[in-house]
Amino acid sequence: METPSALKKDSIRIKAFPKLSFQISIKGECEMIYRIVEKDKFKVLGIDFFTTIVDNACYKEIPEFCDRIFKDGTHSKINEILRYHKMNLLDGIYYDFKEDGSRRYMMGGEFTEKNITQGFKVLDIPANTWAVFEGKGGQEQKLLIQDIWKRIYSEWFPSLGFEQIEGPCIEKYFWDDDQYDNYTCEVWIPVKRK
Repeated sequence: METPSALKKDSIRIKAFPKLSFQISIKGECEMIYRIVEKDKFKVLGIDFFTTIVDNACYKEIPEFCDRIFKDGTHSKINEILRYHKMNLLDGIYYDFKEDGSRRYMMGGEFTEKNITQGFKVLDIPANTWAVFEGKGGQEQKLLIQDIWKRIYSEWFPSLGFEQIEGPCIEKYFWDDDQYDNYTCEVWIPVKRK
């Protein structure tokens, strides 16, 4: 057996093995509230823009889009056309998904009128079975919806007997109080049983 000083002196090669370590990631540590809903076809009216998931661009662009339509009055105008209260929160609709990760995102609401107001888009949503996920938040949790989306794909789909089908995905937002501090958000994803 060589001593440390002999190893230094004779330039002998030594093998080192790093200390073993384990890293555990726990998923499903808190409940996911969901329900399955059958819904007939419907229309939504709103304003949309083009975005992409490449480099997570949509996580920056969608909040900017929402802030812009609040500030420029478009959000209020859509609520007026839909005959909603001016403080109503519009739905977010992802649609026209492309292979490269691009898609369109619309802020709007269900539309039953015959006349289409110029400057806004009307989108037909087909009848579907929807998995609807719920989250509760407050003004300080502006990006709660992003956490729900991540958990759906990392926890719910892998563990339950459903798969996503082609079609729009919808985010719905509802105020829980008259001070507009707390809200409920829902993610609607078209699904079928595996």
